[in-house]
Amino acid sequence: MRLPGRDAETARIERLLADARAGRSAALVVRGEPGIGKSALLTHAVAAARDMRVLARAGVEPESELPYAALHLLLRDVLDGVGRLPAAQAAALRTALGMAAPGPPPDRFLVGIAVLTLLADLAADRPVLVVLDDAHWFDHASADALLFAARRLDAESVVMLFAARAGHAPAFPAPGLADLCLSRLDDATARQVLDAHAGDLPRPVREMLLREAAGNPLALCELPAAYRADRAPVFPLGPPDAGRGGTAPTHSAVEREFAARIAALPGTARTLLLVAAADGTCNVAVVLGAATGSAPGRPTWRRSNGNG
Repeated sequence: MRLPGRDAETARIERLLADARAGRSAALVVRGEPGIGKSALLTHAVAAARDMRVLARAGVEPESELPYAALHLLLRDVLDGVGRLPAAQAAALRTALGMAAPGPPPDRFLVGIAVLTLLADLAADRPVLVVLDDAHWFDHASADALLFAARRLDAESVVMLFAARAGHAPAFPAPGLADLCLSRLDDATARQVLDAHAGDLPRPVREMLLREAAGNPLALCELPAAYRADRAPVFPLGPPDAGRGGTAPTHSAVEREFAARIAALPGTARTLLLVAAADGTCNVAVVLGAATGSAPGRPTWRRSNGNG
């Protein structure tokens, strides 16, 4: 399935897969804001790798502090291959994955080498694609082991794809690996995506949703559904008391992301956002006045004039 506006990116992924089939290996980190299409690109890679062995897992935030939790999820279906590793590597990997008696932490170098050897062994049968979504939520021990292996790929017929959020998430440094940074869709492509999900909506509504999405593919897909469910504000297309805004949340990925961002703001900033959301007039003086408890039209909040 074609991803609108992502022809160059999908072509790059497909070249990596073709190289793996020819005996070459590579690793790539896909970066971008929430909803920009990182997961969609990884899904495309999996679909294009039907003839390859695929190991695919996503980072889980609640387990980001548990050493080797992500690595265990990734390798749990291929653990029978651990017994064929060199003894020292096998022992380190078993300890890391909780397959050995409790003892001192495993040697991190040996764990990384064990991951590389295991992937190479799997690729001896057929090329391997490793897909690691939401890598910013990987625990540090797993990330270190996987990145260690990724930097040492050569001729094993292995492709490793990481996806990591840019901003508003833990950093995912990956020195030595190539990056693929996804930008927002241009206007023409954004309209194409929106029309596919909102062709039945009036043109003024589509224009509003287009502005709100600002080229973010997930927002372009989810905002029309939110509008139809009366969960999207319609000002300035109608009066503030039209009765359509301010209803229950959609619990979509976009809304969850912005809810998390808002929760992290200082209390005064959250208050200002709450008042702006409840107001509906788009009158800055009214919003600032209400937020500070002053009379409308006489805000006590000072706005920058560009000189500080």
